[in-house]
Amino acid sequence: MQIADGPAPAPPAASVPVNGPEGEDFDWASIDWRRVEEDVRRLRQRIFTASQLDP
Repeated sequence: MQIADGPAPAPPAASVPVNGPEGEDFDWASIDWRRVEEDVRRLRQRIFTASQLDP
C-alpha cells in the first residue's frame, strides 16, 4: 500500500453530483426570472433585517 502525498485529485466536473431534477435536462428558458429575482431580493432583505437585530 502506498500513501499519497497531498489531497486526492478532484473528480472530473461531469461526475460531480449537484442538486436539481434527476434524469431530465433543465430548460433554463422556462424559468420565470422576474419571480426568481423578486424572491432573491426578499430573501436578501430578510437576511439584512435579521443581521441588524440585537442578540
